[in-house]
Amino acid sequence: YLWRCLSGMPKVIFAKGKREILVQCHKKGACSVVGTRKPTQYAMYATEEFTKEIVKAGVVTVSGMALGIDRKAHETTLDSMGSTVAFMPCGPDIIYPYQNKDIYDRLAENGLILSEMPPGREVIKQYFPARNRLIAGLGDVTLIMEAGQYSGTLHTASFAANQGKDVFVLPNNIYSDNCRGGLMLLRDGAEVLLDSESVIDRIRENVIHLMNGQIFTID
Repeated sequence: YLWRCLSGMPKVIFAKGKREILVQCHKKGACSVVGTRKPTQYAMYATEEFTKEIVKAGVVTVSGMALGIDRKAHETTLDSMGSTVAFMPCGPDIIYPYQNKDIYDRLAENGLILSEMPPGREVIKQYFPARNRLIAGLGDVTLIMEAGQYSGTLHTASFAANQGKDVFVLPNNIYSDNCRGGLMLLRDGAEVLLDSESVIDRIRENVIHLMNGQIFTID
């Protein structure tokens, strides 16, 4: 049901971990948290603080298990005893990047790893944009914590906007190339990420709208 209203979504998803987290996404909402693989300390600190507040509200975090912002979002969620979903650009049994093996193992036990690719499928470049549309698709809103002008993170923001989702961007340094993509999103109409309350309120509004008498179960 979570993707029923969106076009281009897969009919089959391969999973590893706690599938009941999808029920939590439906009932409590989900927030996609994405950004550069080489973030500033400011972006890492903001990712940790916003993630803690989102988890406290019972909202599921969604990201792509990349280095940098993605890892911080998953790690903070797990450390805060929250629920998190990682979408992979490969089969769900493939650890990518391998530097994140510790987070992968924690996700397999206490989170949820998802992919539209079957087990055993290795990473190729073309899978990353496809993976990003799923990250945007599961989240009720998307948070862009830091992104360069040519960052793949911008694909996630574009998918979210095209899906009718709200995109929040953490304001950042106008003189940093690492932040230029996020600033361009703000220029083009994305919302400024100032406080977690605005994000959580938007997620709750979306959950109420989507539920509207619907029933969602995981067998």
